[in-house]
Amino acid sequence: MVLTQRQPGTKKKNDVEILSRIKSLKWGEKHAVMLDMKGRVFTMGDSDKCKLGIIGNLPEIQSQPRLVSYGLPLPEETKTKIVEIFTGNNHSLAVGKNGDLYSWGQGAYGRLGLGYLKDNSEIPN
Repeated sequence: MVLTQRQPGTKKKNDVEILSRIKSLKWGEKHAVMLDMKGRVFTMGDSDKCKLGIIGNLPEIQSQPRLVSYGLPLPEETKTKIVEIFTGNNHSLAVGKNGDLYSWGQGAYGRLGLGYLKDNSEIPN
C-alpha cells in the first residue's frame, strides 16, 4: 500500500516514502496507526490525549506519519518487532513478536491495561 506520492526533491527521513510498504493500517476517532513490513509503528492525526505515542510539542494535527520510537522496540535495535496494532477512539495498542503488549493514549477507565486509572499515557508502556 502506498499512502501518497511525493513531489520530486521533497524526500524527508521518516516521512511518507518510508511507508511505501504498509502491513496494517488502523484508525481511531481522529488518528491513524500504521505498521510497516519491518515492524515499525507510525502514527498521524489529532495529537490530543497523547494518542500518537510521540513525546514533545506536536501540532494539534500531525498531518504526516511519524515514527513511534520511544517506548516501543525498534527492529533495527532489538530482535523484537511489532507484529500487530489496534486502536480505540483515543488510544492505541501494539503487540510485539514476543507477546509483549504496549499501550498509549487516553487511559481513563483502565483502557490501557496498566493496572491503574491514569488519564493519559504519552508514551507506549
